[in-house]
Amino acid sequence: MELSPKVKAQIDTILKVDRLTKWGVGIIGIGLVVSFLIYASYWTLSDGVVTGTLYAVLAAILTGIFIQYRMWLRFVKHQTARNLLSFKMIAHTLALTGVGIYGLFYFTSEATSTQSFRMFLLSQLTFFGIEYLAKRFDRVIQSYDENYLTDQDLKEIREVREYEKEQRREQT
Repeated sequence: MELSPKVKAQIDTILKVDRLTKWGVGIIGIGLVVSFLIYASYWTLSDGVVTGTLYAVLAAILTGIFIQYRMWLRFVKHQTARNLLSFKMIAHTLALTGVGIYGLFYFTSEATSTQSFRMFLLSQLTFFGIEYLAKRFDRVIQSYDENYLTDQDLKEIREVREYEKEQRREQT
């Protein structure tokens, strides 16, 4: 089945934004953490710099989430699917923000009691639970609007494109 140029352009945009946000957040996050570790190994580093760096990483992750959300709103046209997508993104963002901010407060507050650490682990469990439900929620959104692609769909599209690229290389 041949795809229309509009659908091809949409898939290209989705793949570019997905790659941009994941690589961008990864590079920024790793770059910030490595840079403050290098700096800290040679000079005294205040706690404020470490906390600021962790906030910057959290901000980069949230920015990636919002970029992907805005992109999906451009392509998803069915109103119920848009509402479900908004609900998914709000839950995802709140969970991530809650874990990030609680984690920052925990690690910067000199808390040594096991109660605090248990609460931190509980917040991590909550985040991963919401993340798991969000992955399952993708299929519900997709049932309302076929323009929405899940992570599995994107992975399969990438594999097909790599296979097609290899076939073209072998033919030449």
